[in-house]
Amino acid sequence: MFFESQNDSPFPRPAGAIPTVFAGALALLYTGQDKLLYVPTIRGASKLTSDNPAGYRDPSEYGVDYEDLMIRTSDGVHVHAWFMPQPESSTRPTLIFFHGNAGNIGHRLPNAVDLYHKVQCNVLLVDYRGYGHSEGEPSEAGLRLDAEAVLHTLLERNDVDKAKLVVFGRSLGGAVALHLAHKAGDQIAGVILENTFLSISSMVDALMPPPLACFKSLVLRINWDSETLIQSISTPMLFVAGEQDELIPPAHMRRLHELAMRCSRRTVWHSVPNGTHNDTWLRGGTTYFRVLRDFVDSLPVGPGGE
Repeated sequence: MFFESQNDSPFPRPAGAIPTVFAGALALLYTGQDKLLYVPTIRGASKLTSDNPAGYRDPSEYGVDYEDLMIRTSDGVHVHAWFMPQPESSTRPTLIFFHGNAGNIGHRLPNAVDLYHKVQCNVLLVDYRGYGHSEGEPSEAGLRLDAEAVLHTLLERNDVDKAKLVVFGRSLGGAVALHLAHKAGDQIAGVILENTFLSISSMVDALMPPPLACFKSLVLRINWDSETLIQSISTPMLFVAGEQDELIPPAHMRRLHELAMRCSRRTVWHSVPNGTHNDTWLRGGTTYFRVLRDFVDSLPVGPGGE
């Protein structure tokens, strides 16, 4: 609590102290919420991929050829990415992997390598600004620019099929993926969302007690309003939901799917009954990867999936 219900101090409380302290706390929440929301470093783990434990440093540890990229964004920030092309890269879809909040792309390597082998797609795994070896500081506007720069990089390549670009987003990455699908329109062939949220505002409602949540309108400046954005996207979408998600209420995914069915050309729903927030891909077993492979391979070729 910010203050006690009664003054137990032997000293008189200065007049107006409570409103001043409370206003100061709100101001700190407003100015510092980027640092509260974005978590580039997992507690007890390294920030940089190069300092990760064995098996989490780069794709070559799994025998996968890759390119180490530094992609320049429109505001001059360089973000780090790994591009893992299939042997016949121009004949297979390309999956742009937007990861969840905490940690770097190395922490997603086992998942990304499984996608590479079992979905048989090219994989581009990117660290947002401020994460891993990427420059800058994370922000909503900045992460949007990062996503746009990644797409621009792929569109300039001659070794990928530009009609088969698919965005995959887990948790925070789902919001980033939806932004790119909205911004890029027909340049994105499909969207895969896994355990993502409706909006930051909705997450505040879910995680904070009502007495604190009621102040969100005064301080909340990070939106990631996927609930609104998804209603303007017609791209085919696959929803993968861990029904035991302990961080994001599974109802968020169900609501996003419901909204997408009104606008998208095609939606697919796949739930993993024992899937939690970060391990749905593991608990989903072979069925998980088969669903992703079937979705990616069934996407129509051509602008907008026509």
